[in-house]
Amino acid sequence: GGWVTLIERARGRVGAFPVRCGAYRTHPHMLVRHKGPGMDSGVGGETLKEGSFIEIVETRYLSSQNVVRGKVASGGWITLIDCTSDYRFAIPVDVGVYVCARKEGHPVHGSIAPPSGSHEGLDVGSGNGGGGSSVTGLIKRYAFMEVVETKYLPSSGLVRARLVHGGWVTLVVTYQAAAAGSTSTRRRRSLGGSGGVKPLPPKETAKPIKTGTYLTVVDPLVVTVGAGLETKKMGDVKAGRLVEVVEIRYIWGDDRVRGRVSGGGWITLVNGEDRKNYAKMFGK
Repeated sequence: GGWVTLIERARGRVGAFPVRCGAYRTHPHMLVRHKGPGMDSGVGGETLKEGSFIEIVETRYLSSQNVVRGKVASGGWITLIDCTSDYRFAIPVDVGVYVCARKEGHPVHGSIAPPSGSHEGLDVGSGNGGGGSSVTGLIKRYAFMEVVETKYLPSSGLVRARLVHGGWVTLVVTYQAAAAGSTSTRRRRSLGGSGGVKPLPPKETAKPIKTGTYLTVVDPLVVTVGAGLETKKMGDVKAGRLVEVVEIRYIWGDDRVRGRVSGGGWITLVNGEDRKNYAKMFGK
C-alpha cells in the first residue's frame, strides 16, 4: 500500500525508473533458469552462458528475497538485480540516443523483422528484399537516432531497436546470427559454431550516448524545464562545471542531443548542426 511520486514535471525531476522488458545481455556469470519467479521453484531450462543476449518479457520484484526477477522469452526466470548489493546479473540494451557507426548507414524497416534474405538486417536498398518488412528510410553515418524500445530476436540473432519516430533498425549482430549466415565451415567455427574456438564478439552497428558525469564546455550553458529548446529557462551553468546527466534525448526538430540533469532541467550536450559539444563525458 501507499503512494510515491514518479515524476515532478514542474522541476523536471523523475523519482523512479522502471525495470523494463526487452533485450538484455547477461553479465560475466552463467545464469540458472528457474521454472517460476521464485528462486525455490526448481531449475527449468538451459543455463545461460555469460554474454548471452536474451529477451525479457516480464519483470517482478520479490520482496522476500530482495531481488528483481525476469521472465525469459525462451522460457524460465532469472535474477536481473540483487537489490541488497545492487549487483546486475543482466544489463538491458540501452534505449536513448545512438550515433550511427556504419559507413553505409542504417536502413530503417517498417516492422521489427528485417526483410527476408537481408544479411544481418543491414542491407540498404528498396523494396522488401523478397518478403518481410520494407526499407522505409536510411540513417546516414554519424547521424543521431533515438531508440525507445529494444528487442532480441533469437531466430536471427539480432538486437533490433524501435525509433521514436517509427521504424526499426539493427543495433547488434550477435555471433550466432553471423555464424548462421555464413556458408564457410571455417568461418562458422571462428564464430563459435564448432571446433572449440572462442566466438567473435557481437558487432555493434551504433554507439549509445551514455548517461553519467559530464563537464560543461560552453559558457553559459542554458538549463530549461523541458527537453525542447523552446521550453522555459530555469537557469544556466558555467563552463568547467560537472553535472550528472540521468537521461538523454535527441530532439529532431531542434537537431540537439539533450540531457536531463540530476538536479532538474535539461541542457544541450551536442549541437547536431555543427557537431559541437556543449558538454563532454567526464574522463573520456
